[in-house]
Amino acid sequence: MLDILDMKLTQLLFNRQLLRDVGLDIDNLTEKEQNDLCVKMVTHITEECHEVLRELNWKIHKPNTFKPLNKDKILEELVDITKFLVNFLVYLDIQVEDFETTWKTKSKLVEQKYSIERSKSL
Repeated sequence: MLDILDMKLTQLLFNRQLLRDVGLDIDNLTEKEQNDLCVKMVTHITEECHEVLRELNWKIHKPNTFKPLNKDKILEELVDITKFLVNFLVYLDIQVEDFETTWKTKSKLVEQKYSIERSKSL
């Protein structure tokens, strides 16, 4: 089973060579280089999300043209999105432990907010 650390290490190894090929040293990125790479990741993620959308039946004006979902293609695009997201951990040198702690904290906060909102609507 994959874990975040394995994913980060895989991306780190890949990006070390990729960035070297374009004249960057992944271990010595300036803040501007980190920023620019992260901006590119947002662009890539956005495009990959659009690729997922193209696999879904989302057009309201074509209700009678439902096509079967290609879950293999959707899965492939979700992996692409995840790889680009993990690159943020690599480029910004975010420790997996910090990500996990923040994930848990944020998840609890979201659950609390939802619980409060749900109780108001009942």
